[in-house]
Amino acid sequence: MSGYTLVNPLVSELKKMMEEERFREALACVEKELTEQKALADADECIKLTPDVTGGYLLKGQILSSLKQFGDALNVVKLGMARCKEVAELEELLSSIQGKMEFRDAKTSLERGDARKSIHILTKLVRQSGELPVDLFKVKLQRSRAFVSERKWQEALEDARECVRLCPRDTRAWMVRERVVMMFLVLVLVLVLVLVLVLVLLMLLMMDVALSTAYDGMGRMQEARAAYYKSLDFGKKDEGDMFLKEFDKMDRLHQRVVFQGNALFYDHQFHDAEVCYTDAIKLNLSASF
Repeated sequence: MSGYTLVNPLVSELKKMMEEERFREALACVEKELTEQKALADADECIKLTPDVTGGYLLKGQILSSLKQFGDALNVVKLGMARCKEVAELEELLSSIQGKMEFRDAKTSLERGDARKSIHILTKLVRQSGELPVDLFKVKLQRSRAFVSERKWQEALEDARECVRLCPRDTRAWMVRERVVMMFLVLVLVLVLVLVLVLVLLMLLMMDVALSTAYDGMGRMQEARAAYYKSLDFGKKDEGDMFLKEFDKMDRLHQRVVFQGNALFYDHQFHDAEVCYTDAIKLNLSASF
């Protein structure tokens, strides 16, 4: 029994339980440990007495596998397969241990942040579920968590629903499912908010164009009036009157185009409003004040 790492972790766990006054749990832990040690001793005795019979190897391999000592369990099963003639049960146990080892690797990969590797391993286990004795509920539950880490909401939701179907009373599946749905709703809400923000920015940009056009027209009107009064100062009243008449015509046209553009803008006809504002800008540029 000295080759198995069962005692030291148990001692530290028992000390913690005793300090927290969890006496029932401590007692159950001791009883479980004694049962496992006795079972391992019985398995070793069976192997020693009948080294060519699969019973001892099966028992020892199953115990070590339940203790998550997969490497030791694998070595025991392989030793039994090399010594015994009837190895069908040992082969089945070997497949089960290998599946558990892959599941552990997938779980470890997810804990280390490598969700893609975890998904790859778990998908492989799902495909082999017809051949390997794997717990499909645990595999799909773990894969759903990995999909959540990769933000693959549809795949995560499908696995969570399958877990609920397999074990409807297990709260873990319901929790993962609710988490996926909540994350998906949050993502949709964020996208909607971004879209609204973009629309508001576009409206503000259009408003800025409209105001710029209006202010540009007002500035040119002031320049025209200044030019007219200057012409009067030099005694060119006829030329000034003609200039003012031309200015009034262009002023009315400019105002009509700008007002039309404003009306279209407030009616959310942004494309037509942009055309009107562009025409107003061309009028300003073509005016030779």
